[in-house]
Amino acid sequence: MSFSKKIIAMLAIVLVSGSLPVRADDVEVSATSKVNAKYHQRIKDLGEQIQLLESKGLITKDEAAKFTERQAQLDKSEESVKSAGFQKPATDELEKSITALNADVSKASHKK
Repeated sequence: MSFSKKIIAMLAIVLVSGSLPVRADDVEVSATSKVNAKYHQRIKDLGEQIQLLESKGLITKDEAAKFTERQAQLDKSEESVKSAGFQKPATDELEKSITALNADVSKASHKK
């Protein structure tokens, strides 16, 4: 692992866990597993948020169904990206898609 990749991995660990690993060779494994696990958790959290917003009447059943469908697609995409080893272009696209769904859910829940 190059020096710059180790620095990026160490920063990712600090952002995710709040602490640095003890050994430098722990960086690659720790950073990869923790950063990659965030996608699965974010997608899961979005699904829970959609259900909560629907139960509180902040989004309609139709909106919830559409968002849940998108969330399920993200879950499949995350599995695909994971099995491919979290390659940068696919991971970037997954990140954008998660962020877009989150923004759309937020916007729908704040309409008046």
